[in-house]
Amino acid sequence: MQFIAIADVRAERRKAVKEMADQKKWEPGLRDVSRFRELLARKDIDALLIATGDRWHSLASILTAKAGKDMYCEKALLDQHCRQRGPRGNDARYSRVYQAGTQRRNVSNFMFAAELARSGKLGKLHTVHANTLAPGTKLGWLPAEPEPAKDVCDWDMWLGPCPWRPYNSRYVAGQWRSHFDFHGGGILEWGSHTIDLCQWANNADQTVPIEYEPTPGGCIARYANGVKLVMRETGWMGLGTCSVRYEGDEGWNRNRRSRRVQGFPRVTAR
Repeated sequence: MQFIAIADVRAERRKAVKEMADQKKWEPGLRDVSRFRELLARKDIDALLIATGDRWHSLASILTAKAGKDMYCEKALLDQHCRQRGPRGNDARYSRVYQAGTQRRNVSNFMFAAELARSGKLGKLHTVHANTLAPGTKLGWLPAEPEPAKDVCDWDMWLGPCPWRPYNSRYVAGQWRSHFDFHGGGILEWGSHTIDLCQWANNADQTVPIEYEPTPGGCIARYANGVKLVMRETGWMGLGTCSVRYEGDEGWNRNRRSRRVQGFPRVTAR
């Protein structure tokens, strides 16, 4: 693989990625551009890594597939702006390879915990718990700030398919999360990891729950095989992030990514 170009609406991000590539000697003279459509038009590019905020995932995937290129797209694919169009990013008629992350399935402690559940070592699985972490989305806007020059940050392009709203530097610095126009809330954000891990532990990749019961802090769902999926935002203090718990009639385990220690955190089993 050769990494030959970076596209970002923010000049500081283009510069940072270019400097990283130059240090690693990936590609001398790596090209940086402000609009990703320039990458779609290039014949020497076979695939794209789509690492935008949620609002762009679906539309960028659709345009990449139409341009005849393969892609890896960060979660979540089905953002609230392109729900009707999102699945077309993986439309077979384009004959392109599409992969959506959640990288937790490639991390050893999560793999081990899922295997305990899948192999029957916990007995018959009856309940799986997923931490969705982030609170519900907010409707308020941050106060307007002067827009930067387009070659510094192209605000209109950053917004993409979202309704227009005034520029605020905190949005582009990562604080777009939890704002309704940009973010689908905790289930689409953190649930992309944790609910996926529960699907995996339940051997349910080819199905979905058949019943859903909203709760004040999340949702309870049930699969056709009788396993209950509990999604909740609170009650996970001290467990790190991406917390999940698998319960069988002979034991349980819980697993998480720790922010406090280096390396892989422990899997706690009973």
